[in-house]
Amino acid sequence: MNNTLAEALSSFVRGHLSLSELRSQRGDSVTMDFDDRRSREVHFAPGSPLPTVGFTRAEVQGALKRFLSFELEAEELSDWAAVIRMLDSHFDLDPSDPDPDRVWDVIDQLMAPEVSGDLDRGRAAEVLRVLEGA
Repeated sequence: MNNTLAEALSSFVRGHLSLSELRSQRGDSVTMDFDDRRSREVHFAPGSPLPTVGFTRAEVQGALKRFLSFELEAEELSDWAAVIRMLDSHFDLDPSDPDPDRVWDVIDQLMAPEVSGDLDRGRAAEVLRVLEGA
């Protein structure tokens, strides 16, 4: 396992690393093309296993809170969710979460605002309340 990549993915999901910083630290294992939100792509290098990183509902709530406090733009939040969803086999949601489907549904909504509706701060606050209510 590539510890540097594991650390970078862990820092990214926790909001300590931006997408551009993640891209610069990912090594040769994975390439990400997020220049067009409608056609985001992730490619894996053959023979380069990716690490698995755990995350919790709290990280999703933290991302929403960073958006609500203007630390993230809507596109950055969407890209954050897209990385988690596109690499979902490498991001393990805490198995003790009371409603993992709800967490993944929120990630899907954040990832694809063109499908689920534009993400503004009012909608983000509503989604955060849903996550906090479980």
